[in-house]
Amino acid sequence: MKKQRGFSIFVLLAMLIFLSGCPGIPWPQTISEEDTVTGDPEPADPIEDVPAGNDSERVPSEAGGGQISVYHDITAENVEKMNEERYRNGQSPLVLNEELSQVANWAAQRYLAAEGEVTTGEIQQKLEPYPQLAATTFTLNQVSATGANNQRFVEWFAQKTTDDIAESENVRNNLLNARMRRVGVACVGKTVVEEGTEQYKMVFVWLFMPDPPPAGTVFFEGIAKENIALLNTEREGQGLGVLQPHAELDALAQLKAKDILQNLPYNELAHDSAELGTPHEMITAHISSVPASTAENLWTQYGSFHADFITDIAQKAHSGLMNSPGHRKNMMEPAFTHIGVGVAAAVVDGEDGKLYKVVLVQLFIKE
Repeated sequence: MKKQRGFSIFVLLAMLIFLSGCPGIPWPQTISEEDTVTGDPEPADPIEDVPAGNDSERVPSEAGGGQISVYHDITAENVEKMNEERYRNGQSPLVLNEELSQVANWAAQRYLAAEGEVTTGEIQQKLEPYPQLAATTFTLNQVSATGANNQRFVEWFAQKTTDDIAESENVRNNLLNARMRRVGVACVGKTVVEEGTEQYKMVFVWLFMPDPPPAGTVFFEGIAKENIALLNTEREGQGLGVLQPHAELDALAQLKAKDILQNLPYNELAHDSAELGTPHEMITAHISSVPASTAENLWTQYGSFHADFITDIAQKAHSGLMNSPGHRKNMMEPAFTHIGVGVAAAVVDGEDGKLYKVVLVQLFIKE
C-alpha cells in the first residue's frame, strides 16, 4: 500500500512511502513441515503416565484432548547438540528463549492434536504479548512420528530429533543461519488410537528467530550522516554546492521522525503534525535563525524485523527519494544551504500485529 501527499511551502514538500517486499513481511516468516514418520524400533514395555527415565511431566493439553507429556530432557539435549553444531561451523550459540519455547510448545500441541496447519498469523498472535518478538521474523520447523506405545519409541524419537540437526536440510538451514540468534523448542507426546490400535505420537518443534529489535524508539545518527554524504555526492556531481550540516535541524528531524512513529498509523506519513505544525512552522519555531525557504522529505520502511532490516537504509532511502521527482527537486535545489536528517525506528501496531517501522526525515533550509 502506498500513500503520497504533497504541498508547497516555498518549494515542493514531498512524501514517499517506500515498502521493502510485501507490506508487513519484507523477510517472510516460514513454517517448514518435516515428513511424518512411523517408528517402531523394538517392542518394549508400555509408556506409563510419566515415562520412566525421562525428565517429563504430564500436563493438560492446550489444544484439548486430555493429558500430554512434555519432554524437557529431549529439548535440553537438542539445544545442546544444536550449539555444538554451530560451534563446529563457527557460529555463536543460540540463546534458548523462554517466550519462544512457550509458543513452540503451543504449536507442538496443535500438531499433536492434528488440528490442521499452524499458520504464521497464529504464531504472531501468540507472540503478541511480547511486542519485540511479535515484530520479528521467525522460522518454524517440526517433525512428528507415531510408533509403538513404549519407552523405546520415546528414546528412538529423541535420537531422531538429534539426527535431524545433522541430516534435515530444513532444520540445518535455520540452525546454521548466522542471522538466527534465538530459539524456542518443545517436545510433546500422547497416546493415540489409530485404526483401532493404541500407539504413541510425538512432536518436536523448533522456532528460530534473529535478535529482536531494541525496545522503545531508537535513533540512528550514523545512518543520518551517511544519507547526507550520499546526497552531497549527488550534488557535487551536478555541480551544486554541498549542503552544510545543521545540528538544530538534525535534532528537529529526529523529533519529527519520533512524532510520526508515535502518532500515525504504520502505513502513513504526513507533513503536518498536530504537535509540531506544518514543516515550515516547525522549522521556524525550533531553530535560531530565520530561513528564507524550507522543505521536508519523508521516507519509511516497515515490516517484520530481521537482522538485515536496517542494513543499507541510508542507500535505500536515498535511491527511493531520488527516484521521486518531488523529493529529488528538494534534494537538488541549488538555493538550499543546510540540511538536517533524523532516522528513528520502533515497534508499531500493524493491521495483523506488531511491525517494525523506520522513518527518515530530511529537512532543508536556505539561510
